[in-house]
Amino acid sequence: MRWLSPIVLLAISSVVVAQRADDQVANILRLHAIEREGHLKGDAHMVTSFLADSFVSVQNGKVEVQSREQVRRNFAEYLAGVVYSSWDDLMKPSVHISADGTMAWAVIQIKARFREKNDSTQTIQEFTSSWIAAYEKRASAWQMVGISSGCNPPCGSPPDAKQ
Repeated sequence: MRWLSPIVLLAISSVVVAQRADDQVANILRLHAIEREGHLKGDAHMVTSFLADSFVSVQNGKVEVQSREQVRRNFAEYLAGVVYSSWDDLMKPSVHISADGTMAWAVIQIKARFREKNDSTQTIQEFTSSWIAAYEKRASAWQMVGISSGCNPPCGSPPDAKQ
């Protein structure tokens, strides 16, 4: 009967660790939901609110390191010219938390529809985008520290652009 006690403790601790990991995944998914809402509302502050002070972006063969404020300004300029009608997951986001709970990465794929505000024809454009985002736990909060992304058609290109 003595051997039962360590087994029970091990089982309970495994459940606790799994619950903590599930909570951390839910936290990352909440950040993704904030990003979606920010796009739909045209709110650059929401889109960038969880970025680290220094942010690495890998896209189209370029590596850029920018401050959160630079990224926010870029999004503000972009979002001032468009209105999103949808920004939705094409697959369930896949979130992975490191064993020590200090790092995470997420795989996301979305399809978005928008129109340019100054387009008198109200033409709806759409794109599919996918990315891997890296997160670090800092002061008990997740911050996105980097992203590697791509769009089809290429982000910022006319709807008939070829990749």
